[in-house]
Amino acid sequence: MSLKKKIRKKKASQFAIFDSSATKHIDALQVALVRASRDSILPELYDIFGKESLLKFLDIFAGTTVKVPTKKVLEDAIRDTYIYLSLEKMKKSGKPKKGMTDVVRDLADRYSMSMEDVWATYRDMQGFF
Repeated sequence: MSLKKKIRKKKASQFAIFDSSATKHIDALQVALVRASRDSILPELYDIFGKESLLKFLDIFAGTTVKVPTKKVLEDAIRDTYIYLSLEKMKKSGKPKKGMTDVVRDLADRYSMSMEDVWATYRDMQGFF
Protein backbone atom coordinates (compact mmCIF):
# COMPACT_ATOMS: atom_id res chain seq x y z
CA MET A 1 0.00 0.00 0.00
CA SER A 2 1.36 3.40 -0.94
CA LEU A 3 2.21 6.03 1.67
CA LYS A 4 -0.56 8.24 0.33
CA LYS A 5 -3.17 5.48 0.84
CA LYS A 6 -1.88 4.74 4.33
CA ILE A 7 -2.10 8.41 5.25
CA ARG A 8 -5.68 8.68 4.00
CA LYS A 9 -6.74 5.68 6.10
CA LYS A 10 -5.45 7.16 9.34
CA LYS A 11 -7.71 9.37 11.39
CA ALA A 12 -6.13 12.42 12.94
CA SER A 13 -6.52 10.92 16.41
CA GLN A 14 -4.25 8.02 15.35
CA PHE A 15 -1.26 10.25 14.77
CA ALA A 16 1.51 10.38 17.34
CA ILE A 17 1.28 14.10 18.09
CA PHE A 18 -2.25 13.64 19.38
CA ASP A 19 -2.71 12.65 22.98
CA SER A 20 -5.71 12.91 25.25
CA SER A 21 -4.67 16.24 26.74
CA ALA A 22 -3.74 17.78 23.37
CA THR A 23 -7.12 17.00 21.85
CA LYS A 24 -8.86 18.79 24.74
CA HIS A 25 -6.86 21.96 24.12
CA ILE A 26 -6.50 21.80 20.36
CA ASP A 27 -7.47 25.46 19.81
CA ALA A 28 -4.34 26.44 21.72
CA LEU A 29 -2.38 24.88 18.87
CA GLN A 30 -2.56 28.04 16.81
CA VAL A 31 -0.99 30.09 19.59
CA ALA A 32 1.70 27.47 20.06
CA LEU A 33 2.46 27.44 16.33
CA VAL A 34 2.86 31.21 16.25
CA ARG A 35 5.20 31.08 19.23
CA ALA A 36 7.24 28.08 18.06
CA SER A 37 7.55 28.92 14.40
CA ARG A 38 8.10 32.63 13.96
CA ASP A 39 9.93 32.11 10.67
CA SER A 40 7.44 29.70 9.11
CA ILE A 41 3.96 29.73 7.66
CA LEU A 42 2.50 27.14 10.02
CA PRO A 43 -0.13 29.53 11.42
CA GLU A 44 -1.31 30.27 7.87
CA LEU A 45 -1.42 26.55 7.08
CA TYR A 46 -3.52 26.09 10.21
CA ASP A 47 -5.99 28.68 8.92
CA ILE A 48 -6.12 27.10 5.46
CA PHE A 49 -6.24 23.38 6.29
CA GLY A 50 -7.68 23.27 9.78
CA LYS A 51 -6.50 21.56 12.92
CA GLU A 52 -6.67 17.89 12.07
CA SER A 53 -5.19 18.15 8.58
CA LEU A 54 -2.34 20.34 9.80
CA LEU A 55 -1.55 17.99 12.68
CA LYS A 56 -1.55 15.04 10.28
CA PHE A 57 0.79 16.98 7.97
CA LEU A 58 3.09 17.91 10.87
CA ASP A 59 3.22 14.35 12.16
CA ILE A 60 4.14 12.92 8.77
CA PHE A 61 6.52 15.64 7.56
CA ALA A 62 8.03 16.90 10.84
CA GLY A 63 11.58 18.12 10.24
CA THR A 64 11.16 18.12 6.46
CA THR A 65 11.55 21.22 4.34
CA VAL A 66 8.65 21.62 1.96
CA LYS A 67 9.18 23.70 -1.17
CA VAL A 68 6.14 25.10 -2.95
CA PRO A 69 6.60 25.87 -6.65
CA THR A 70 5.92 29.35 -7.95
CA LYS A 71 2.60 30.16 -9.60
CA LYS A 72 4.42 30.34 -12.95
CA VAL A 73 5.73 26.78 -12.55
CA LEU A 74 2.25 25.55 -11.61
CA GLU A 75 0.60 27.43 -14.49
CA ASP A 76 3.16 26.04 -16.95
CA ALA A 77 2.54 22.51 -15.67
CA ILE A 78 -1.20 22.94 -16.20
CA ARG A 79 -0.62 24.42 -19.66
CA ASP A 80 1.75 21.61 -20.65
CA THR A 81 -0.68 18.95 -19.44
CA TYR A 82 -3.52 20.58 -21.37
CA ILE A 83 -1.38 20.67 -24.53
CA TYR A 84 -0.47 17.00 -24.14
CA LEU A 85 -4.04 15.86 -23.45
CA SER A 86 -5.45 17.95 -26.31
CA LEU A 87 -3.03 16.48 -28.83
CA GLU A 88 -3.46 12.94 -27.51
CA LYS A 89 -7.24 13.27 -27.85
CA MET A 90 -6.84 14.50 -31.42
CA LYS A 91 -4.34 11.76 -32.22
CA LYS A 92 -6.67 9.04 -30.89
CA SER A 93 -9.67 10.46 -32.74
CA GLY A 94 -8.22 9.29 -36.06
CA LYS A 95 -8.95 12.62 -37.71
CA PRO A 96 -6.75 13.77 -40.61
CA LYS A 97 -3.32 15.30 -39.99
CA LYS A 98 -4.68 18.70 -41.06
CA GLY A 99 -6.96 18.61 -38.01
CA MET A 100 -3.95 18.05 -35.79
CA THR A 101 -2.18 21.04 -37.35
CA ASP A 102 -5.23 23.18 -36.63
CA VAL A 103 -5.23 22.07 -32.99
CA VAL A 104 -1.51 22.84 -32.66
CA ARG A 105 -2.06 26.28 -34.21
CA ASP A 106 -4.96 26.96 -31.83
CA LEU A 107 -2.86 25.91 -28.82
CA ALA A 108 0.05 28.05 -30.00
CA ASP A 109 -2.26 31.06 -30.29
CA ARG A 110 -3.94 30.37 -26.97
CA TYR A 111 -0.64 30.18 -25.08
CA SER A 112 1.37 32.67 -27.18
CA MET A 113 3.80 29.96 -28.23
CA SER A 114 5.19 28.89 -31.54
CA MET A 115 3.83 25.72 -33.11
CA GLU A 116 7.29 24.19 -32.69
CA ASP A 117 7.15 24.91 -28.94
CA VAL A 118 3.74 23.26 -28.71
CA TRP A 119 5.15 20.13 -30.38
CA ALA A 120 8.22 20.24 -28.11
CA THR A 121 5.95 20.50 -25.06
CA TYR A 122 3.93 17.53 -26.31
CA ARG A 123 7.07 15.42 -26.77
CA ASP A 124 8.41 16.41 -23.32
CA MET A 125 5.13 15.47 -21.66
CA GLN A 126 5.03 12.03 -23.29
CA GLY A 127 7.59 10.84 -20.76
CA PHE A 128 5.19 11.57 -17.91
CA PHE A 129 2.19 9.67 -19.24
